[in-house]
Amino acid sequence: MKKVIIPIIFLFLMLPFTLFGATYLSLMNENWKNEVVFPLSERFSWGLELGNSTPRMGILYSESWADFSTGFFKIKTRDGSFSLGLYLGEEVSLSTTLIRGTYTPPVYSQSFSKIQVTSDGKYHLFSYSNYRIPLGKWSLGANVLSIKNKDTSISYLKTYAFIKDFNRSFRLSFNNGIIDLGMDLVTIGSLGELGYGAGLCYDFNNRALGISAHWVFPVSLESGNLTGDLMVFIKTDGVNTKLGFRTPGGKNLLIFGIGFENYIPEEFFLGLMVN
Repeated sequence: MKKVIIPIIFLFLMLPFTLFGATYLSLMNENWKNEVVFPLSERFSWGLELGNSTPRMGILYSESWADFSTGFFKIKTRDGSFSLGLYLGEEVSLSTTLIRGTYTPPVYSQSFSKIQVTSDGKYHLFSYSNYRIPLGKWSLGANVLSIKNKDTSISYLKTYAFIKDFNRSFRLSFNNGIIDLGMDLVTIGSLGELGYGAGLCYDFNNRALGISAHWVFPVSLESGNLTGDLMVFIKTDGVNTKLGFRTPGGKNLLIFGIGFENYIPEEFFLGLMVN
């Protein structure tokens, strides 16, 4: 876990450059990827790719789009961007980024995807999607996260269904090997995303059943807002804790989390996209 500190320090050193370009950073335990992109023209940019391997430099081509509704009031309905990069170093690397947003009722969604493949057979995949679907007396939502490379993978799926007449949210989540079904004791707000409650869980990795507690809460900062997510799983083989934070929306993404098994850190992940 000590090696995680190195890319975090490097990120803070690179933050001033993000004012003029774009940054992608991914950490998964001790594996990390960092891509910094600087524009050359409207379509082309040059980039620097760093990580556990040797540094690479390359060039990227990008496209962006936005759709608006017809009528007197122009409302954005969809937007997105795509980039394709070629990096050269000791190995050759291909990098693609796809960011999409949909803002047409009843579906509101945002997705961030990143794929990197190198000539020596290694790969890196980062994907995050956020969905909100208000349906009158019901409100549905989901967050999906996947970070994978040749050696390790982290996967999270969190869903909720809010019933306004009942004023409670039911939650189903998959937390990197632990499935959980819970219900809010108290749901905060009218969308159903925030709240706290309890449920039942099952650990597929250790084949252990247990009970769970969850708390989804807002975090207000001067630089913006985050959504926090705390889950505790008390199982027949021990206690697991998952704590994560994510940006609730916008063109930039920050998501990170840490997991404990019997109070010992077992996983750490971070994803950052600054566009």
